[in-house]
Amino acid sequence: MRAAAFVLVVLPMAGCLATQTDVKALQADIAVLRAESHRADSIRAVQVASILSGLKLVSDTLHGVQSRLGKMAGDTKGDMYAMQQQLIQIQELTGQSQRRIQEMRANLEDRAPGVADTTRSGAPGPNQLLQLSLDQLRRGSAGAARAGFTDLLARFAESDAAPLAQFYVGEAFAAEGNTASADSVYQLVLKTPKSPKASTALYKHALVLIARGDAAAGKAALSEVVKQYPQSDEAVLAQDRLKTLK
Repeated sequence: MRAAAFVLVVLPMAGCLATQTDVKALQADIAVLRAESHRADSIRAVQVASILSGLKLVSDTLHGVQSRLGKMAGDTKGDMYAMQQQLIQIQELTGQSQRRIQEMRANLEDRAPGVADTTRSGAPGPNQLLQLSLDQLRRGSAGAARAGFTDLLARFAESDAAPLAQFYVGEAFAAEGNTASADSVYQLVLKTPKSPKASTALYKHALVLIARGDAAAGKAALSEVVKQYPQSDEAVLAQDRLKTLK
């Protein structure tokens, strides 16, 4: 009877001891899992930091490459623009037609790098405006052409196209039959330093004088064309006209 009672007392105690052991084992396992999870998180954090660092390096590299490519493109465009300008100058020196040179200048103006002209906002620049006005004049729209030339002179007075525009204002007046106004403009052209149309303006002024009946002044003007612009086409025309006036 005593033995049975002892067994009954010992068995519950053994069960209690087994449960505490299991709990400690479980706690140990949880601690191990937490340690491993922490270690894994630390490893992932290092990996993520490494990846972010690598991405920043790639981003910086791409930015540098883009900057260099942008500069290279700008330099190339600038070089091409300079070469085209030189080509136009060569063609001027070799006697290419004024019309062809003006067309090239208008085309070049539209591609000028960093040029603060108004073509970027939809309005033509000086050479383009000159070309458009010349087209109007050739089509017989003298009034519209003169308005374009006048607009050019008002907005782009310092441009290379301005002296040409001034001469063609006179041509527009002449096309309308307004000889007096045309001659006034031709005389203004003669006062413009290094005007590319000076020889033409002087020759046309001479013709106006002759048409008015002032043959002496007309002959003197024709002689000046030959004297001042001996290599011009107008010099040849002036010489021929002088022969008919003798």
